[in-house]
Amino acid sequence: MAISGTPFASSVFSRVTGTLSRSVVLANITRAQQAILKAQEQLSTGNQIIRPSDDPVKSHQALAYQRRIARSAQYVRNMSVADTRLGQTDSTLGDVREVVLRAREIMLSEVQDSATVESRHLSAYEVEELMRQSVAMANIQFENRYLFSGSATERAPFELVNGSVVYCGNTAAINTNISDGITIQTNLTGPDAFGALTAEIEGDADLNPAVVGGTKLADLNGGGGVAAGRILIDSGVTTATVDLSESETVQDVVDKINNFGPAGVTAAINGAANGIALTSATGYVKVSEVDNGTTARDLGLATAGTVTFTALPAIGETITVNGTTFIAGVDFVIGPTTIATAANFAAAVNASPALNGAVSAAQDIAPNDNRVILTATLAAGNVLDVYDTSASITSIEGSGGAGIVGGDTDPSLSLATLRTALRGGAGIDVAPPSGIVINNVSSQAAYNATVDFAGATTLEDMINMINDSGTYVFAEINDDGTGINVVSRLNGARFSIAENGGTTAAELGILLPLSRVRLCDLNNGIGVHSVYGNDFRITLQSGATLEVDVSDAKTVQDVLDLINNHPNNGGALLAQVDPGTGDRLRLTDSSVDNGFSLTVERINGSFAADNLGISGLVANPPGPNPPLVLTGTALNPVGIQTESIFTTLANLRDALRANDRNAISRTGDRIDDADDLLLGARATVGARCERIETMTNWLERESLELEGLLSEIVDADLAEVATRLQLQQTILEAGLAAAARILQTSLLNFM
Repeated sequence: MAISGTPFASSVFSRVTGTLSRSVVLANITRAQQAILKAQEQLSTGNQIIRPSDDPVKSHQALAYQRRIARSAQYVRNMSVADTRLGQTDSTLGDVREVVLRAREIMLSEVQDSATVESRHLSAYEVEELMRQSVAMANIQFENRYLFSGSATERAPFELVNGSVVYCGNTAAINTNISDGITIQTNLTGPDAFGALTAEIEGDADLNPAVVGGTKLADLNGGGGVAAGRILIDSGVTTATVDLSESETVQDVVDKINNFGPAGVTAAINGAANGIALTSATGYVKVSEVDNGTTARDLGLATAGTVTFTALPAIGETITVNGTTFIAGVDFVIGPTTIATAANFAAAVNASPALNGAVSAAQDIAPNDNRVILTATLAAGNVLDVYDTSASITSIEGSGGAGIVGGDTDPSLSLATLRTALRGGAGIDVAPPSGIVINNVSSQAAYNATVDFAGATTLEDMINMINDSGTYVFAEINDDGTGINVVSRLNGARFSIAENGGTTAAELGILLPLSRVRLCDLNNGIGVHSVYGNDFRITLQSGATLEVDVSDAKTVQDVLDLINNHPNNGGALLAQVDPGTGDRLRLTDSSVDNGFSLTVERINGSFAADNLGISGLVANPPGPNPPLVLTGTALNPVGIQTESIFTTLANLRDALRANDRNAISRTGDRIDDADDLLLGARATVGARCERIETMTNWLERESLELEGLLSEIVDADLAEVATRLQLQQTILEAGLAAAARILQTSLLNFM
């Protein structure tokens, strides 16, 4: 029978030991205490997850949300700083614009007939002060960093030197992270804001460095480099796979081929000094790619050539030649002998309209008359690509023959390029007299230097010599890696480069020809002035007329193009720089002789034709005539100037000091350009601020959503926790009471 008052109900009497009873009771009490402690912690912290072990899955989710919220908060802080920086930038641009507007007022006042020498001199002093004021504004700092220095934020971007302004910063952008993988430029450089580096002579010569042993593989193929990989070289006797994956220079490639290639194959720089050549003592060499790579092709070794192969396919199998497929037994006859098979296949290749003679095929001569020789006549750089499904050859891309003269690997310029390697190995003229003459001349000082490159070993040496010439210019390799550009940092001066008696400047491509000269730099800086509408009319000997508007032309070449491409020209009139003198324009009229003279006349009150030196008439003599030629007058270009706010102020100051009313008037257009530059810079800043505001709002909304999700995971329901705490306290009290009864000892505990 069951024992009354005990938790056990059994027909068999059972005895529970005291140790077990104590363990069960104490465990129940411990669990209740732990539950109470957890509830108390949840009430005190407001969190339902106190430690990760409480709920590993939810803890992981909560941690991810917290990290994302923290990142967003950091991005918002970044954008707050960036927005403040951009706000300071915009404010400074606004202040400088006030200077420009004041300069316009001075120009309009002093260009009047009522202005006197004294008033203009006094105004010149004011403009000088405006220049100092604008420099001080442009040198403003934000958080102890200069705003307009590019990335050189520890150095003041502008410096006044003898009445001109030197830009000392760089053109690097400062970017700020505003979200994962998203940045925004938060600075304006001096050129961006004030146009401080626009006087540039762009090298128009491809310096085309020769390939030498030290040429970096990374510089080949226009800077695209060479894919790391292996090539297969076949000497006709043996084959060898050469691993070039760790090669860094052309000499490394040459050495590895010579050391690990098949016997009899020799590698060297080719005769044109633009790639690698292979020769074979066996009279045969072929280069193929390995693992579908492009290493051989990148090295110029997988060029059009000859491929010889055997084991023609069985009926139904194919051979693909440069994308054209030939099916054995369909496109060519499988004869009773291999000789007939080879001959039939060669005939099919030669007759293929798709190949169009680009690949010729021939049966080899005895004792190898079962072989077919394919010879490509493709343009340099193309590939003879043959694929045989019978596996006698697979994906062969390369050349076959007694030797391979590698294709042009087109190395790009680098600072390490040797001076003697420039211009395909011809080098740069250094024989006396040689070098370049740099002139950077303002109204108050002249910075001139002759740079002699005889002591230069590398292109870096040459660039450093230019940059260290003390003329406030700097040279750099252009973006295409083909030549060098030279830029003036001196606002308010005129910059030019001339020969020092040799051909150095022309070889470097930095001797500015008349065609590239800006119109504003012609006629000793007076320039070419256009009016609204057409500026001049050209009448040909045929009677045809061409009316030309040069208002949008920036350079002499632009004017030449307007004339040569005029719809009424039709190729009858050639406008060019006079090849004899190089300092004036020449018009050659080859139109039908209808008795008219070649005439250039001004229209609409414009003096552009006079400014271009071509206003005039060439009389048409009686009888049939050869082409009529009008040769203009010398255009007297002067050095180029930076198109900047500081140059504008310097020109206005100098014009006022010279009491030159026309020069004062000419600064009006430049003042307008300076104003447009500032307005454009402020528009750029405004767009960036708007983008920052949009991204900030988006991140803040995202953070609110994440915080809501995090709250659902982490935050405790305090009412529910309080109820649970009260319940656990009741359970604990009951457990303690039960323990007091159950854990009382009796005589049975000692039996």
